[in-house]
Amino acid sequence: MSSKRGKRFSESEIAAALADVEKMSAAEASKKHGVSQNTLYRWKSERSQTAAKQSRSLKELELENATLKRVLGEQALELYILRHK
Repeated sequence: MSSKRGKRFSESEIAAALADVEKMSAAEASKKHGVSQNTLYRWKSERSQTAAKQSRSLKELELENATLKRVLGEQALELYILRHK
């Protein structure tokens, strides 16, 4: 007995379905794309979680970048002082 698996959707198909949810009801979008409303809600939730993680990562990278720029500036100043004594 084989297990039944649903269709796999590409990222572009998922993006199109989620864009349609913004324009029409979830029921209409689910019928149009051949998925359940629960699937649409799950995709939307997964996208928002991913976006939140990326936002946190971006903030961490910006903080690290600022720290590295400060350190580089301090080292450049120290080097300038040493060379011009």
